[in-house]
Amino acid sequence: EELIFGDRSTGAGNDFNQAWQTARKIVQSGLSSLGVVNIDEVPADILYEECRAIITEMEEATRNTLSSRMPQLRDIAAALLEKESLDQKSFQALLQLSPAEQATMNENIAGGLK
Repeated sequence: EELIFGDRSTGAGNDFNQAWQTARKIVQSGLSSLGVVNIDEVPADILYEECRAIITEMEEATRNTLSSRMPQLRDIAAALLEKESLDQKSFQALLQLSPAEQATMNENIAGGLK
């Protein structure tokens, strides 16, 4: 929404909550710059900053990826405005991925965020 329309809708609040929970799980799993920690013993301000840094990094990576595919992103936005939702097959067709990119996306979908 931000890249196409210039701002985020109020529906993005739920996305942010999910991103926050994912960042927290990354810290809890020992996959952040804090390393292996007991999340209950991490001071709240440090946990907040670590989660914020993870979200900022992922947001930037996502923005860069989407920006590099602006024509496809516009097609997806138009389809979503018309239909309100897309199934995986329709979404992937609009992305116009190479076979290697398609395989990577399918692996990520099957195995979760990598």
